[in-house]
Amino acid sequence: MRQLFLQVLRDAEGRPTCDDDILYDSLHDPALDWSLIGTLTDKLVTLGIAVPESLIEAVYLDQCFNAGNRVVRHHADRPPEVLMAG
Repeated sequence: MRQLFLQVLRDAEGRPTCDDDILYDSLHDPALDWSLIGTLTDKLVTLGIAVPESLIEAVYLDQCFNAGNRVVRHHADRPPEVLMAG
């Protein structure tokens, strides 16, 4: 499908996440074309969320190469850390 998915969670301060912690979920915005990386970046700007460029690049490459089940921690001041590669 190569569709992107965006879920924004409230900082749970170490608590398990629950439905009340979801600030945005792209599944509730089906009118947008989630096959385009620009939709993701535009939505992040609209929500006022700044992310490292490495995250956008990684999402784009994962989409191009149909990668999944990867967990990567992206940082503003150092290279990303791959926590789990699918």
